[in-house]
Amino acid sequence: MPSRTRCLQATSRPWCWLATQAGALNDYEASTVEGIVETTPSARAAQEQSAAQDARTLDTDLRNYARLASPGQDTTDYHSVQAQWAMFKTANGPLLSSTVRESPATSALVLKLDTQNLTPLQTLVASWSGVNQKVAAAGSQTSASTYSSARTLGIGLLVLAIAVGLAIAFLLSSSIKRGVDVVLDRLRSLQDDCATYVREGLEAFASGDLTKGYEPVTAVIDNPSRMRSGRSARR
Repeated sequence: MPSRTRCLQATSRPWCWLATQAGALNDYEASTVEGIVETTPSARAAQEQSAAQDARTLDTDLRNYARLASPGQDTTDYHSVQAQWAMFKTANGPLLSSTVRESPATSALVLKLDTQNLTPLQTLVASWSGVNQKVAAAGSQTSASTYSSARTLGIGLLVLAIAVGLAIAFLLSSSIKRGVDVVLDRLRSLQDDCATYVREGLEAFASGDLTKGYEPVTAVIDNPSRMRSGRSARR
């Protein structure tokens, strides 16, 4: 059985607390019956004290459960258990008297209380606990579903971010490559064509021939300000 302290601390699991109350209820009844059959005053007093302690535990915990009760069936069951427990405790009071002895009349009263009060109360507590377990299970399933959805969404966003990053990187690299290709093409043209014309012109100038004329064949880079490599090539 779950520990009472652990269940009282686990406010999100009232069904756990209900399981401890079923045990305390059984202990209360057992202490009552054992007190009747005990023959020594000390043993009888010990059982009576045990029953009184169980009753105080049930009273205290039922009051504390008010802050845990959920609206609807849980609250309805809570008030029903509280009322039936109070009736059972009142009816069971005479059996805790130190003057009560084991007899047919006492046995009949124990059987009557068991049939009319204790058994219905135990059944109600069990039903109440079952309802709370179903609610807790549904809550856990909802939480798991929410976590799964959030995890899937997170993975999807991560994949999307990676894809966008790769696309941007591809576009930037393609743009840079196009600019570099243009510059390299112009440099090859200068090396293969224009440099030859420059050399021939210098040789003609050195020999005193000023009649030769040359036109540049290397195309100008369009809008070089748009790319750094183009500005460098222009300079």
